Amino acid sequence: MLNTLWTNICFYADFYYTFALRWWSNITPPEYGMVLVGVGVFGWVLMKSASRK
Repeated sequence: MLNTLWTNICFYADFYYTFALRWWSNITPPEYGMVLVGVGVFGWVLMKSASRK
């Protein structure tokens, strides 16, 4: 049971890892811009939600 579960987890992790690498290797400039904007917004949200000392 646990062996089957672990096999499935590894299969899906490998699939999404390969998918992400292929996508990143063939990324277009607008997609790269969206990645940068997404990282910027994510960082801004994290900094806004941080506790102030």
